[in-house]
Amino acid sequence: MNGSGPGPGTGDTAPERPVEDQLRRAFAARADSIDIRDLRPAAPPGAQPRRGRLPGAKRPWLR
Repeated sequence: MNGSGPGPGTGDTAPERPVEDQLRRAFAARADSIDIRDLRPAAPPGAQPRRGRLPGAKRPWLR
């Protein structure tokens, strides 16, 4: 990682591959496009619609 962050590989190691540079730029651009309003929590799940009994699930012992 050429000394640009924590973790293994910090320091003067092999130069970055082009794909690593592209990914780093893409992640940085995405991070710059996210606003604080985008980080609000999602709405809580609502009530699920209740299903009625299945047609074949009638009480067979009460025929």
